[in-house]
Amino acid sequence: MHPISLLLAGLAAPGGLEESASPVHVRAHVAFLASDELGGRRSGTIGGDLAARYLAAEFRRLGLEPAGENGTFFQEFEVPLDATVGPDSAVTYSPGNAVLAIPIPGAAPLSPSSGGTVQGEVVFVGFGITDPANDRDDYAKIDARGRVVLVQRGSPDVAGDDPHADIAVGASIAEKVANAKAHGAIGLLLFDGASGEEAEEGSAPPFDPSAADGGIPALWITGSRAKGLRQHAEEGSARVSLRADVTRLTAPARNVIGMLRGSRPEAGTIVVGAHYDHLGLGGSGSLARNEGPAIHNGADDNASGTAGLLEIARLLAARRGDLERSVVLAAFAGEELGLLGSARYVEAPPLLPGPFAGMVNLDMIGRSRVSAVEVIGSASSPILGPLVEASAVGLEIHPRVSAGLGGFGGSDHLSFYHADVPVVFFFTGAHPDYHRPSDDTERVHFDEAARIATLAARVAFDLASSTEPIPFERIPARETARGGGPMRSSLGTIPDYGSEPGGMRLAGVSEGGAAEKAGLRRGDVIRRVGEIRIEGIQDLMLALRRYRAGETVEVEFDREGETRTASVEMGAARGR
Repeated sequence: MHPISLLLAGLAAPGGLEESASPVHVRAHVAFLASDELGGRRSGTIGGDLAARYLAAEFRRLGLEPAGENGTFFQEFEVPLDATVGPDSAVTYSPGNAVLAIPIPGAAPLSPSSGGTVQGEVVFVGFGITDPANDRDDYAKIDARGRVVLVQRGSPDVAGDDPHADIAVGASIAEKVANAKAHGAIGLLLFDGASGEEAEEGSAPPFDPSAADGGIPALWITGSRAKGLRQHAEEGSARVSLRADVTRLTAPARNVIGMLRGSRPEAGTIVVGAHYDHLGLGGSGSLARNEGPAIHNGADDNASGTAGLLEIARLLAARRGDLERSVVLAAFAGEELGLLGSARYVEAPPLLPGPFAGMVNLDMIGRSRVSAVEVIGSASSPILGPLVEASAVGLEIHPRVSAGLGGFGGSDHLSFYHADVPVVFFFTGAHPDYHRPSDDTERVHFDEAARIATLAARVAFDLASSTEPIPFERIPARETARGGGPMRSSLGTIPDYGSEPGGMRLAGVSEGGAAEKAGLRRGDVIRRVGEIRIEGIQDLMLALRRYRAGETVEVEFDREGETRTASVEMGAARGR
């Protein structure tokens, strides 16, 4: 028998999990969590705390053991609540032995910036990325300790057309700041030099007041201003002074954690997780930026996954006597702020009877229109893909098993994956209501969400009712179902994964992106990009790998039953 077959045979629990999640229960949980009374469940707010208390009460009712701090269901941590930017941010530099400090106009704080003033030698570190999986370390030959690093925005080979697509580790601004701090830098200057072009004045990345504090002052300067500074830095003869006029407020948030203790806890712990927070009244995370503050109820993102988590807790609690491994049911806060809750839990789990053995994540499971679910991250163990396929038999749900991770910053499974824990992530994709006030209860497909929760429960049960090892394998960065090579361009689109095969419906277009500039809009169905026929997301990713930034490509699309074409100048591939 093949080794994987042997593993799967060992995981198959006697009788399996036969009961199903209830669409009625899913509806009730979503209706409460996505109600206006909770105000969008932003972490650190009253609405977020009400959601946490509701979840703890449900865990208690289902008979779960508290697995939080001090015998409670809660693990508390701080989240950024708000930040204000004052008028006094500034950068000056002194080239060579010059005594006179030269001001750099237009400097603006980056979202992860700390407040304060630092002075030191400046050193250029390229894209500022450290990614061992791809044999890349821009700090390998540079000592950044006690220095200010000058960093180029983005990465050499990254696209950003999909909020859950694979992007290079280290390409986001938050990661660049964190990596600089990890290498001992005292400050960071970021400039935009994509495709060798100098950025226009005034094109600083928008400041997100909810972003986590990166621990060092970090400011943006234009590519034209960075050019001379970089030259002096590479000559080893430039010192800078930078001031970030940023004031931050924080507030407590809570992970909600319950546990079903297994009979063989030393065999490891299976974590089933879903984030329960959302965007509150919107802000920079909202895709309805021009509509003003409004409650973002997040019925799909992620009341649907949280409701699925509660149903999985109910199903597994009824079979607790069959569990050999322990199962932790974790509702995470702070996901929308950068996976803060799951990262905190992985770093310091309050009560863990055995090491992490695997993680099952549910995020946005309520909007499938074709009885399908994206299954992401299964290549982190050779048994997970086949196990998902076997568990789906008889459920009238079609898992689309993908090798990839769904993007750095995509969802809470990444906190576990980066701790070498096998992961599997259930997700029905972005849609026109994603991160908008219109993501409300009446738009969730409760029957299909319940079937996906049943599928996830079966997977978790099979993993927990066995002591067979669940081997971990690191996923090659470019070996994904959407991958096959680095992205060379961007369309600035948000694909709708729930669309029927035979094209790619757009859940939205990015403001200022290539698609918007060419006149494409939400609801359009892309049929062809250049010479590539578009049948689904993989074809769209192929087009982004084939065509370079700056190329003009004909895009064919349907709008309200009419076939149209547009000439699109492909945008630069760039990390978030």
